Amino acid sequence: MMAGYESPQHFTRAFRRFTGVTPSQYRHHCFVGGTETAKAPNF
Repeated sequence: MMAGYESPQHFTRAFRRFTGVTPSQYRHHCFVGGTETAKAPNF
């Protein structure tokens, strides 16, 4: 994994802790125009 994590599960866990959503929810919201159930964080 290029982000420096040993496995995709470790990355997903860290991403969710940092953003409050899973990578899948984030992608859905940002690229599909998701709903309020997949809120993107404010960067």
